[in-house]
Parts: sequence; structure tokens; C-alpha cells
Amino acid sequence: MKKLKAIGLSILFGVGYITLFQFIGIGIGMLNLEGRWTGQFLVEIAGLILGMILIFIAKKQYALTEKGKPFSTYWVPVTGILLFSLFRTALMALITPKGAMHPVGEIVLFLVTILLVGVTEELVFRGIVMNILIEGFGTDTRFGAIFSVFFGGTLFGAVHLFNMFSGVDPLSATIQAIGASGIGWILCALYVRSRNLWVLALMHAIFDISGLIITALFGDESLVESISAASDLIGNITLPVIIGMMIGIGIVLTIFITFTLLMLRDSKMHYRRNIPVQMQPEQPVPQMPDDVQ
Repeated sequence: MKKLKAIGLSILFGVGYITLFQFIGIGIGMLNLEGRWTGQFLVEIAGLILGMILIFIAKKQYALTEKGKPFSTYWVPVTGILLFSLFRTALMALITPKGAMHPVGEIVLFLVTILLVGVTEELVFRGIVMNILIEGFGTDTRFGAIFSVFFGGTLFGAVHLFNMFSGVDPLSATIQAIGASGIGWILCALYVRSRNLWVLALMHAIFDISGLIITALFGDESLVESISAASDLIGNITLPVIIGMMIGIGIVLTIFITFTLLMLRDSKMHYRRNIPVQMQPEQPVPQMPDDVQ
């Protein structure tokens, strides 16, 4: 019952947040504000306020002030995320059309907006959702840790399908959801290892920025248009394209799963084991004296 309750509450808070967030986005979008990032910035500010309200409703505000574990215990996965983000930026620089560089003010607004995305999503999906799962399943056993991480990460990825209601085309939203599940597994595992929400918020923001920074610097697309660009890169959907997509997604997910499981390996998690109680040695039966017998 405790485990089912954790699953239900995690879905309730995750889906509830993203539903309310979509309504906020629709409302602010109706204002037709000027500036490429102005509207999205206001949406993220409202999302942050919503996330803070929800974390107190869920009584998980302790996640905001956790001191966490020493950085020396999780610097390797952090370095891996940073290197992957750098590779992602280099890849986007190769495939993204470039125009004139945008004004510094617009670029700063973009950076602040994406930083808010990282903070808010970590508040909700690690601060609330992941802690609900940890309380229900625990992380002192291999099953508890692995289930919490993969369920929490998959839920994080699945809610990205809601971006279709913001105008992202279905194919791009699906691809984003699959990729977000993979990075969600890694971030959930990193939270278990670090217990530091702010490190995750920073890593999350860096990863998101790495995929959008070239567009923010030289492109004209909005956030929705940038996400939808995946469909443009794929082109016409044919059988060879579908097979290639499945192979590519399979390879990427395998890498994500492997990296996540390495972060959750026994030598780093020190899982509790059920050690049988040692049998007490049999006591010798006392011998009666001969004169009593």
C-alpha cells in the first residue's frame, strides 16, 4: 500500500504541475508580448512560484536546504554531464543555421529563462516526485533505488508530451520525451548520490542551455520552434528513417541506462543486505554429579 501510494502521489504531483503550467503558458501567450524570450521568461517565473507552492503542499521543503553529500562522492557523474553538454553544443553548432548574433540583453534573458527551467523542474521532479518515491520504496536496497530512479525519470520524460499542447509537433514532442526520460534517469540517480537539489538544478540548466545556446545566439526560433526542429531534421517519414530512428534511440537509451546503473552500483550505494542471524552455539548439557544420580 505504501508503494502504491508513492506511485500515485508522484504521478499526481508531476502531471498536476505540468497541467497547471500549460494553462499558465496559454494565458501568458494570449498577451502577445514583444521579445522572443519575454513571454517564456514570465511563464518560467510563474512556474517557479507554482513549484515552490507545490513543494510546501507536499511537505518536501526540506529538499531546499539539504546540505547533501561531499562533492568528491559524485564529481564523476557531474563531469560526465558537463562533457556531454559540451559535445551537444558542438553538435548543435554544426547542424544549426546561423545568422547575425542577437543583442546581449536578449541572450542574458535566454540564459536566465533556461536557468529557471532547471530550477523549477528540479523542485518538482526531484524535490517532490523523487522524494515521494524514495519515501515509498527507499534507496537502501537495490530494487528501491533502481525503481525510484527509473520510474521518476520516466515520469519526467513522459510529461514532456504535454508540450504538444504548446504547439510542439507530436513527433518532436515524442523524441523530446524519450530523451528527457534518459536525462531524467541520470538526474534522479545523481540526486540519490548527491542529495543536493541545487547541484541538479545547475546541471539541468547547463544541459538545456547546451541544446539551445546556438539558436539563442544566432537563430530566430522560439522555444517551441526550437523543440519542433527535430521533425525538420528527420524529414519525410519512411521505413528506412523509422528504422534509423529506432536504432539511434536504442543506442542513446542504452548509454543512458548504462550510465545510470553505474551511478547506482553497489560500491557507491552500499545497499543493505539481509544478513541471517547467526545461530547461537549449542550449550553443553550440564552433567549431574555422580552422587546425585
